[in-house]
Amino acid sequence: LLTLSNNEALNLTLPSKIQAYLSSGIPILAAINGTSADILIDSGAALVSPAENALAFRNLILEFIELPIEKKIIMGKNGKHYFSKNFEHKIIVNKLINYLHQIIEIKENNIK
Repeated sequence: LLTLSNNEALNLTLPSKIQAYLSSGIPILAAINGTSADILIDSGAALVSPAENALAFRNLILEFIELPIEKKIIMGKNGKHYFSKNFEHKIIVNKLINYLHQIIEIKENNIK
C-alpha cells in the first residue's frame, strides 16, 4: 500500500519508495497523484486511485482482492521489469551523462 498527500510538490516528484516498491516484484496499491501516479500506471504494476480519496482507495482494494492470482503475479513482474528498464543505477547514470552532453552541446552551439 502506498499513499501520499495531494500536495503540489509531491505531485511533481517521484519518492524513492516507489522505486523500491517497483523493484520488490509485488503488486502496488496506491492513492497518489501526478508524476508518481503516471509512472505506476505506466508500469502495469499498480492499481491507482486519487490521493486523499478514501472511498476510491477502498474500492481499489476491493478490486484488487477480486483479481485472480495470475494477474497479481503479472503485476509484480511488471514492476520488476519497469524498474530494471527505467531505474537501475547504470541506466540512470547513462541518462544523466547523455543529458549533460546535450546541455554542453547546446551551450557550445550558442557560443559559436
